[in-house]
Amino acid sequence: VKDANGVITQKRDEAGQVVITRYQPTLLQAAATAANGTFIPADATDKAARIKAAVSRLRTGGKMTQAGDTLSPRFQLFLLPAILLLWLDTLLAGRRARRRRRAASAETAVAAGLLLVCMTSGCAPARESIDGAAAYHAGNYAKAAALFSQVIQKGDRSPGALYNFGTALLAEDSTASAAEVLERAADKADPELQYRARFNGGLAHLLRGRAAQGDSASAELKGALALYKRVLLQRPTDLDAKWNYELALEKQKKGGGGGGGGGQSNAAPTPSQQEQKPQPTLAQRQAEQLLGSAEREERDVQSRKQKQNKPEPPPGGKDW
Repeated sequence: VKDANGVITQKRDEAGQVVITRYQPTLLQAAATAANGTFIPADATDKAARIKAAVSRLRTGGKMTQAGDTLSPRFQLFLLPAILLLWLDTLLAGRRARRRRRAASAETAVAAGLLLVCMTSGCAPARESIDGAAAYHAGNYAKAAALFSQVIQKGDRSPGALYNFGTALLAEDSTASAAEVLERAADKADPELQYRARFNGGLAHLLRGRAAQGDSASAELKGALALYKRVLLQRPTDLDAKWNYELALEKQKKGGGGGGGGGQSNAAPTPSQQEQKPQPTLAQRQAEQLLGSAEREERDVQSRKQKQNKPEPPPGGKDW
């Protein structure tokens, strides 16, 4: 063998004795048999043929796998704990059912748009709020408005309570009262609720403007344009706001009068009640022009304020 320096030398054991390897065919044969292999003696004259035959047998040897019916089913090990958990869940189902019945109205789609507003504004949902949301969901808007009005009469004048009341009035077609209540709701509301209140308030003005004639229609349409412009300043991609703004603008052009007002706001989802309409057609370029006009108006206002605050030069030239 080669040592660490690459010099060929004799292999020695730990005692320094030369290691002698002896050929024992019987031992090798037993090892090959135990390993399910093939032993080819050193003195065989047809080693190549035997090796080829052994390799051929290895390639064609069968392979044993376990699949399908040969596998031992073990899902029973997990079945018993699952049954125990199901039994425990059945025992607790009665208690959970009672809790769900108490909060059943909070799981409806209307509660997500009305009661959630009240809860996030810091007020505990009164019984009238829950019943009002249920009535609103059932289409009984007059009852819903009456119940939400009771909440306000009891002292809850939070933006959420005002929004619920105004939205119910809007659904009841009391658009004049709805616009006033929703305007109050948007004054001190959080961004999400502020958007909802302004959107529904704009819808109230739009419905009144389309139904009225003359100067009264022009005033209502101006109010709708002002509110929807604020909505679009916050959410330029709101298709419902774009569509309603376009309706108000088209009606105003047919009836005469000036343009809509400006402003900026915080935004949120779409209103609870709205007439059916086709897909909005306001182009992105028109929306950008609208927003650019609002920005120019804001810059003009700031410029006028700066000019007002600038001192006038003394009469008769420079004051040395």
